[in-house]
Amino acid sequence: MTPYYDEPSIDVMIAQVGEDVTVGGVAGKGIFDETDEELLRAEMAHLLGKSISLTVRTSKFPGLSVGTAVTRAGPPLVNYIVRERLQLGDGALTKALCAKA
Repeated sequence: MTPYYDEPSIDVMIAQVGEDVTVGGVAGKGIFDETDEELLRAEMAHLLGKSISLTVRTSKFPGLSVGTAVTRAGPPLVNYIVRERLQLGDGALTKALCAKA
């Protein structure tokens, strides 16, 4: 397996700001981000929604794919489903776009 650039820093970052998470039955840490996003813009109206993403070290969760169950330990405990999987940079990190289950 090819080593990724600055792998030790990835582990430190996730340990410092990550939360306990279970992805497809595998426990570990990940970084959740919830942001408001404009989903539709029209002349007289706008539709806003919340985008929920989870960033994890790719090698820690090799089974992460569309449809995978994700549990955010919380509190409160929240269950999600992966809707999209995106590789970040060189692939050391994966960003999963999630929806509440």
